[in-house]
Amino acid sequence: MTEVSFKKKLTDNRKIIVMIKERQFEWDENQRQTNIVKHGIDFLDVQKMFNQWNLESIDKKQNYDELRYNAIGLMDGRVVVVSYTYRNHWQTTRIISARKATKHESGLYYRRFPH
Repeated sequence: MTEVSFKKKLTDNRKIIVMIKERQFEWDENQRQTNIVKHGIDFLDVQKMFNQWNLESIDKKQNYDELRYNAIGLMDGRVVVVSYTYRNHWQTTRIISARKATKHESGLYYRRFPH
């Protein structure tokens, strides 16, 4: 089991930073709670996906003020899509949202990584 350690920064935006192995994650705590209610997926669980193979693409749906990515990967036996960006010169992965993959997205994942 992966050891998770928490470092909390007390700021107005309630940023949470989590280290897993050598990878650092962060997110807005209010967004995490919203994601749990809306999609039933906790950002704490999503981190496991990044320790496995996943399909990554640049999110070009709209013009963000930052470069955003979407990753399709396996988390606890189900295929999910995670939107994220990098901060601190690529040292921190900031999770934006996570949801269950569509049938099409699941198909893309399983065609690339058959189980």
